[in-house]
Order: sequence, then structure tokens, then C-alpha cells
Amino acid sequence: MFFIRLIGLLCCLAVGNCVDYDIEDRVLVLNDSNFDAAIKEHKHVFAMLDVICMDKCEALVPKLAKAAKQLEEEGSDIKVAKVYATFKGLLVWKYTQSLPKLMFFRNGHPVDYKGSHTIEEMIQWVKKKTEPPAQILSTVDDARIFVNSARVTIVGFFKNQTSLEAKEFLKAAYTIDRHAFAITSGDAVYKELGASKDGVMLFKKVSAVQWKLVAHHKLDLHHVSEQREVPSSY
Repeated sequence: MFFIRLIGLLCCLAVGNCVDYDIEDRVLVLNDSNFDAAIKEHKHVFAMLDVICMDKCEALVPKLAKAAKQLEEEGSDIKVAKVYATFKGLLVWKYTQSLPKLMFFRNGHPVDYKGSHTIEEMIQWVKKKTEPPAQILSTVDDARIFVNSARVTIVGFFKNQTSLEAKEFLKAAYTIDRHAFAITSGDAVYKELGASKDGVMLFKKVSAVQWKLVAHHKLDLHHVSEQREVPSSY
């Protein structure tokens, strides 16, 4: 084992890109010193963060191993990690409000996992997080189907989908699990959904075949998405 780790260490030093960590049951074992480098090395990482492994953590560890095994067998690039931070390091203060904490990192961008600790739900969730955060609406039919696909849907209207506003919209869509998101730049879709300019619209389904606009907001998407009843000021 030592010889294998030594060879791996020498190889990665030779190419100038080395992240040294242990792997237990296909799960990366990280800490304050190697966490940031590992997140940069791997595009998708589902991680459990804790200070010391207490009862809840002990119960999660075998589930993480099973999830890592299933993802690897499916050919997924998602890595599973357990991260043991210390109170002297920055990780515990940066990410942990309750312990243990499950998070997913996509290109270094974190999002909290708030679902159950079943293997099936965790795997389903992380797979979804590797997909585009917002569905692209190219046609009127796409738009009609989307706004009727869920009780509440949120659509971003951006002629330039590389603009700062569009990027902020996609960032919010990535972190919010509660509602379905879509994005469009098509004139026909703008007209169909009643958008006269760039911005964000929230639609609420009122029957099986009807929907209505209940908000047009472009500043605080998290605030709008969490509203049970949209204020009349919108």
C-alpha cells in the first residue's frame, strides 16, 4: 500500500498537479489541508463535512460508501467524499452550521443537500445537480409544456444568456431545489409567456391546463421562489 501511494505521489509531482488524500471504500478522505485542491481536481463532489465522526456521521459513512460504489459502477464522474475539519481550520466556519452536513460541489460551487439520508434519494439528487440548472425553452410548445409541468415554475428571459444577469439566474437555479427553472431567448417564447423585456417570471399553475403570471422579479430570486403567496406589489 505504501509503495503504491509513493508511486502515485511521485507521478503527480512529475506533472506538477498533486492532491494527496486517502480513499476508503471509494470515498475520498479529505481534511482542511487538501479539501480545496480536491474540489478543484474533481468537477463533481458530494461531500459529508464534520468535525469529528459522531453517531450521525457513523451512520452516514457506510451509505456514502454504497453511493460511491454505485456511482462508480455506473461510470459517473461524481466523487463522494468525507471531510473531517478542525476548529482551527477555515472549513468548519465556512460551510458547517449543523453537523454532519452534506453538500454537493459543481466546479467548486457548493449547494446544501437537504433531503433524506437514503442512498437512492442522495444519488438521484446529485445526478440532477450535474444536469443544466435550467431547461432551455426553444419553442412555444416547449414553453407551454414547461409552465404546466409543475405547480410553480420560474422562467428567465435573457436575450444574452452569457450576461451577468443570466449567469446569476442560473446560479440561483442551481441552488434552489423547490421549483423548476427554465431559460429562453426566443422572441416567440417571450410573446407566448407575456415577457416584454429581459427578466424573471414566476408562473403558478391554477388548473390542469391553465397558468397565470404571479410575479415578475429580477432582483431577489431566492425571495420570490420561497413565497407561498406572492405579494400584490409584484
